[in-house]
Amino acid sequence: MKNLTGVEREEEKKPPSCRQKNPNESLNISISYFREGKIQKALILCEGMFDSAEGKSTHGLLRYSKRFEIVGVIDSTHAGEDSGYLLDGVPNGIPFYGSLGEALSKVSGVKYLIVGVATDGGKLPQSFRETVKDAMRNGLNIVSGLHEFLSD
Repeated sequence: MKNLTGVEREEEKKPPSCRQKNPNESLNISISYFREGKIQKALILCEGMFDSAEGKSTHGLLRYSKRFEIVGVIDSTHAGEDSGYLLDGVPNGIPFYGSLGEALSKVSGVKYLIVGVATDGGKLPQSFRETVKDAMRNGLNIVSGLHEFLSD
């Protein structure tokens, strides 16, 4: 393969299995992921923690997510409010819901529940467990960056 100047680079002469990994490869995959329309709808579970430092994962996902289309936040303390307005003072159209059941009744096509908190010790809050189980019963995939395995 020749580059734009018509010169074949030494790296490109090697068979694909021997070539150095392209540092932008994951970026290219992400871009094609968007083009193919594979971004999945997700809800974020942040019950009672949105206003604290523990809710920082939710804050980040609301501001930017390449992988998910965030369609709602589950936090009954802010049910009915706009998450962007509460977070940055600018509405983003992503509402708070009082429960998983309420969210699923109002938004179709949700595939993921993201645990959107970073707790001390990385443990899943006891109060989240029933919502996570309910999400699994409803066929949702669970995304959690906590240190504790959900099976524990």
